[in-house]
Amino acid sequence: MDTLLYAFPVCAPYETLRDYKFKVKVIPGNEKKGKAVKTCLETFLKTGDITDKEKDLIKAIPDSDWNLTLISECKIAAAGILAQKTNQKKKKRKN
Repeated sequence: MDTLLYAFPVCAPYETLRDYKFKVKVIPGNEKKGKAVKTCLETFLKTGDITDKEKDLIKAIPDSDWNLTLISECKIAAAGILAQKTNQKKKKRKN
């Protein structure tokens, strides 16, 4: 088994990333970079088969690296994002 030392964000064609464990699809849209980065992080950290080491490595990635990787005015698409957004809206309404 490989030992994980660090993680870094990558932007590439989706077909190239098919074997990656953590991936989201970036499509043109109207979200700002900061919100897109937050969505990516939430999606990755709420993946069912993530280890504590992987969580720590993802959290350790600096915001500047995320911002350099993503394009501006994009939209994030991945499995489970719609459910995350509805849960966030419910939490905001309760507060």
